[in-house]
Amino acid sequence: LDVASNEVVLDEKTTYDSFYGTRLKSLLDKQNVDTVIISGVLTQFCCETTARSAFVQNYDVIFLSDGTGPPCPSTLEIISFGFGK
Repeated sequence: LDVASNEVVLDEKTTYDSFYGTRLKSLLDKQNVDTVIISGVLTQFCCETTARSAFVQNYDVIFLSDGTGPPCPSTLEIISFGFGK
C-alpha cells in the first residue's frame, strides 16, 4: 500500500476504538475537525466502537451504512437512533 505524504496512517491502533491509544484525536483537533465519517469492514465491532467514541468526544458522527460491512441491521438502527447521522 502506497501512502501519500499528506495521508495519515494510524498504525498504532490495537483495539476496536480508533481513538484509544492513538493520535487520532490530536490530529483531528489540530485541523479543527468537528465531524467524522465512519466506514469500514466490521460494523458491529470497530465501526460502532469508533463511532461511539467519536460521539462522546463531541464529534458529529456520519455513519456510512452502505460503507460498512457486513450489514448488521440492529447495529445500524441503534447508531442511527442514538448518535449517528
